[in-house]
Amino acid sequence: TLFLTGAALNGFYKLNRTYDNPVREFSVAGTPEQLAQGQKIARACAGCHSPNGDLPLLGQNFFEGGGPPVGTLWAPALTAAHFQDWSDGEIIRALREGVHKSGRSLIIMPANAFHTMSDEDAQAVVAFIRQHEPNAPDTPPTNINVIGALLINIAPLQTRQEPVAGPVAAPPAGPTAEYGEYLLGVSGCRDCHSANLAGVVPEPNGPPPGPNITG
Repeated sequence: TLFLTGAALNGFYKLNRTYDNPVREFSVAGTPEQLAQGQKIARACAGCHSPNGDLPLLGQNFFEGGGPPVGTLWAPALTAAHFQDWSDGEIIRALREGVHKSGRSLIIMPANAFHTMSDEDAQAVVAFIRQHEPNAPDTPPTNINVIGALLINIAPLQTRQEPVAGPVAAPPAGPTAEYGEYLLGVSGCRDCHSANLAGVVPEPNGPPPGPNITG
């Protein structure tokens, strides 16, 4: 009992710990070109932030229809109304560094992949969010119970990354190996297909293996 209590308390500490990642301030213009690029990138967010895997990004209950009773854990809606009190820099910090406006780490956020996203593409995502105005109810706040705290204590669900220290540029867009390498990185392909893209060996009761996608 003492061990479980200590593990749960440590999980709650991890959940509520705040980080001092500085906010790099941006002022996103919201040009038509940014909106178009932001919409392309935002479709990759639909797997978590949409109930049907497509736009609009109205949020999704991660454990709807079953799952461990960890409390309330939603991927929030990514619409203008839900970010009206966030600065552009705070949204980009959440995207690339996995840090909430409050300073706590986000949960199950692929900031490890988005960490290398260029300033240009990150601003395009913000431009799309600022214009994304579907009529949707607020998504519930995260509210993790003791079982969830135990899980957070043992599983790498927090996704805070080191601060992005300076400007980040992408290679010129085009059918080149350099730009393809950039897209592989910010799309998180290696999370499923391994670092060298040669595929992942399946594990019992694990997720479906990512196949070999090398030449």
